[in-house]
Amino acid sequence: MIIELGHFAAISALVLLTFQMLSALYAASCQSLVYLAFSRRCLKTGALLLLLSYSALCYGFMSDEFSLLVVATYSSATLPWMYKLAALCSSHSGGILLWLLCLYAVMCRITMNRTHCSLELVAYMQAVSGFFTLTLLGYLLFYLNPFARTLPVYPDVGRDLTPVLQHGAVLLHVPLIYSAYAVLSVPYFYVAAQLLHGRVDWRGLVWLKPWLYGGWMMLTLALAMATSFANDLSGWGLWWNWDPVENMVLLVWLLESALLHAVCYSSQHRGFLSFVVMLSIIIFLLCLTLSFLIHSNIVTSIHYFSPDGASTFPFLVVLATNGILSIGLSVTRKHIFSMSDPWVSYSSAHIMLHGIVIFIMMAFVLVLGLLYPIWVGVMRETILWIGPPYYNQMFTFFMVPMAGLMVWHVLIEKMGKYELFPAVYGVLILLVFVATGFLWPSPLGWGYVFCSILFASGLAFVLAIGCHVYETGWRYLIDHGAMISAHLGVWFLIIGAYCSTSLIQSGEVVLPIGASVDVGGVSLTAERSYFKRGDNYVSEVLDIQVESPSGVNRHMHPEIRTYDVTKETKSVVIAEQIGLYNLRLILSRHHHAGRSVLWFWVPYAFLVRLGGWLLLVGICWASVVAWYKRFYLIKERACE
Repeated sequence: MIIELGHFAAISALVLLTFQMLSALYAASCQSLVYLAFSRRCLKTGALLLLLSYSALCYGFMSDEFSLLVVATYSSATLPWMYKLAALCSSHSGGILLWLLCLYAVMCRITMNRTHCSLELVAYMQAVSGFFTLTLLGYLLFYLNPFARTLPVYPDVGRDLTPVLQHGAVLLHVPLIYSAYAVLSVPYFYVAAQLLHGRVDWRGLVWLKPWLYGGWMMLTLALAMATSFANDLSGWGLWWNWDPVENMVLLVWLLESALLHAVCYSSQHRGFLSFVVMLSIIIFLLCLTLSFLIHSNIVTSIHYFSPDGASTFPFLVVLATNGILSIGLSVTRKHIFSMSDPWVSYSSAHIMLHGIVIFIMMAFVLVLGLLYPIWVGVMRETILWIGPPYYNQMFTFFMVPMAGLMVWHVLIEKMGKYELFPAVYGVLILLVFVATGFLWPSPLGWGYVFCSILFASGLAFVLAIGCHVYETGWRYLIDHGAMISAHLGVWFLIIGAYCSTSLIQSGEVVLPIGASVDVGGVSLTAERSYFKRGDNYVSEVLDIQVESPSGVNRHMHPEIRTYDVTKETKSVVIAEQIGLYNLRLILSRHHHAGRSVLWFWVPYAFLVRLGGWLLLVGICWASVVAWYKRFYLIKERACE
């Protein structure tokens, strides 16, 4: 009965969406507060109904209701409760329902306080969001019905969640992805409402900044969870390996970074408005497309989210409908925002325009890497995908200019007074280039040049910040701390990712019980093996003693899990920090000796974690500042 109530609640929400959209359009055309209030009530009631529907589906997963097709396909009776929630979010229908619920929450938050926008703009935003939600919910109920039954015959156990997805990071990764998609839809709703309204107010972008920071923070956390999930499964860089599914999320992250920088400078340079409109529409359509491609099995991926695939033609109708609306608005009404020449003077803001272009070019590299395997698969009917060599070589050409621009837009602010800064920057690069030549652990090559320029850029950035603090005081760090922290985080991420992937050492050794072997300067000794029971798996564990050159002994316990329902096996990575290196061990079965151990010496992996934390601190800092400024902006407008 609870499942039927959830189904009825979803259908009722679909009906209310029609009234919400039509009443919002009428309120915008007639400037009627009555119809706008009715549209808002429909929105809030629909949010409660969809929350009831999602709760009913969650109850079906938690109570092992295998008469539901989605529960029988993605869950099992042996799964722990937290992985049942992961199965709910990882299913195609459950993921889209979660996305819709997040969309409702976002729109309810927007309509709570409309002092920042006019009546027409709020009404148009409710109409645009209602139209998109209506098409997506209709696609969900008619073609991916999460409440479809398997009666009269249904299984007793269920197909089980894919063992690869039975990881703690998935519990955060998937909800963060759909929450970020919902938050990143707000710029599109705002831009589309402005185009329907007949003008683009560049001053109103101040209100948009907190949403962009929030979406960027969620997407960054989701990528962090993805890398943690990938590296814990099969070692550093092997499972991640530029997988197409995660590349799609990285593509959205790059374009979101470009959009955020464009919005931050649009309040002063109106020439950036074209980038804001274009990127808002592209990001929205990408979020819609990627949510389908993850589950469609069109893209060859190590992820296995959807065993049954997805309905292609109905989804293309949804994508085409929203795409024609958004692109048609931007083309037919592009005359309403004036374009100023952003290349007139070479200032700090215009340097950031170069950074926006580099972000877009990096995204284009990812698009080529994603589309080429699909094209080959369609034309030749073969499975092909592009691996790390392509991405590592292509991204190197963009990382050095990006690191240079992060420094140059700070240096150029002082060039009027300190004209020697460019010369000092060049000398600093030369000194670091010569100094690192004596310390570089591998033969000199392009990697040496790459890291030397990055090191010099980081030092120049710190010196420039020090000059600003010396002149203006510590207030500069408070006002620009978010930018400093985020840029330093990106710098550490680039350095750490490059060093840890280019200088990595790896190998495989056969390790019977009682045997010892030296790998990378440490001694591994297999002392014993044993079995242990998990919630829904049995693990074979190998107890390995690790003796470092300093004489410190540690014990590491790599394991192989065999799951009860699917009988699939999965190796669990064990990592240990030894000095500046990170030792990772993976237990695998050898066809002759019974078992072998894959080992990885990963240098400077802590720089990646340090960069990630600095980037997240910078994003959170910027979000707090943006909400603070927005609060006082709304308060000032309310007092006018």
